[in-house]
Amino acid sequence: MGVAAMDTVARWVFFINLSLLLLHEMDAVRRGEWRMFPFLKTLPEERAYRLFTLLHLPLYTLLLWLLGEGAPVPGMAAVDLFLVAHAVLHRCCERHPGYGFRSRFSRSIIYAMAGLALLHLALGIAPESVDLFWKVRFKGIAV
Repeated sequence: MGVAAMDTVARWVFFINLSLLLLHEMDAVRRGEWRMFPFLKTLPEERAYRLFTLLHLPLYTLLLWLLGEGAPVPGMAAVDLFLVAHAVLHRCCERHPGYGFRSRFSRSIIYAMAGLALLHLALGIAPESVDLFWKVRFKGIAV
């Protein structure tokens, strides 16, 4: 597969994953994820829901800026790393009494995001970069 084709596949993988993240956030609202956060779980239900939802505004704004105008490639890598860490965090929280992502549907979204993030990171490494790494590392070529 050529570099251009691999880049196209990598972008599709990333945008599918970004869509899964939005699905997960919809699922998080449905499942009352704010009950997991110490600073929100003590608030009245409606207030916690509103604050949880509003806190996503700066997160989405930063995400869209980073991917659009900020630094698209490092931004994509940052999202990928976040999604892997996010899955680990979800795994660690499964025993929490307020954890609401026990359904196969919810877990499929969470762990698919981590898998696709790893795939995107793997696809995002240009063959030329890998080739240059091996030349520098094992043949003593200085850059």
